[in-house]
Amino acid sequence: MMNYDEIRKYHDDRACVERNGKFGYIDRDTEEVIPLIYNAAKDFSEGLAAVSYGDKWGYIDTTGAIVIPPMYDAAEDFSEGLAAVCIDGKYAIIDKNCKEITPYKYDKVIHPFRDGLSMVSIDDKYGFIDTAGVEVIPVEYVVMGRFADGLAPTRRSEDTKFGFIDRHNNVVVPFEYDFVSGFNSERAAVCLNEKCGFIDPTGEVVIPIEYDYAGNFEDGLAIVGKGEDFYYIDTEGDFVKDYDDDVLRAKVPDWMD
Repeated sequence: MMNYDEIRKYHDDRACVERNGKFGYIDRDTEEVIPLIYNAAKDFSEGLAAVSYGDKWGYIDTTGAIVIPPMYDAAEDFSEGLAAVCIDGKYAIIDKNCKEITPYKYDKVIHPFRDGLSMVSIDDKYGFIDTAGVEVIPVEYVVMGRFADGLAPTRRSEDTKFGFIDRHNNVVVPFEYDFVSGFNSERAAVCLNEKCGFIDPTGEVVIPIEYDYAGNFEDGLAIVGKGEDFYYIDTEGDFVKDYDDDVLRAKVPDWMD
């Protein structure tokens, strides 16, 4: 096996490798199947990888054949058959045939497509487009999170509160909280008047807003805090076990101290 300065994880049975500032790919037998000729390269996704040749980006397939010529200033991974590409500081969405699904109008494409939606940004405002390029959530929110349990945390402007919308831009949880997290285990942390609790996807408060700190649920458990005491609760709000770790204090926002 040849020596490389970097070997990444396998994707689509190809691992990106680098030596002396040039990138290529090996297969699972560690054979160099795509020569190290690229100035930069990303991992394969959905059978294509973004690569930089000269100062432009394009896409190759797992044989090394050029599928989309290098003509972009930046190029992101494909997801759900689509990818974000950039020319002159603006992003568009293309398909695998190089067809433009949207014009070059976005400052950022925040996340790749997932469940048919991708987050985009213009002038520090956020929204979502679908796989047809339609802005199903208008680019008008100053804060936007990813969808989970059918809802996304949002904030309309700097002087308004937080709430949740559904995939059709309907307000499901009113804009009435000082802070919210995304949903996990059908629970989202919400904060109001420097106290925190949890709501369910209908917006009902299911764990009282009485904690000084509330973390996201993971594997059915969340860390909450009152004063200097931190412990785990389950999705019903019942005590599970103590939590004693000074590192957690560093994660607590200043206004919760």
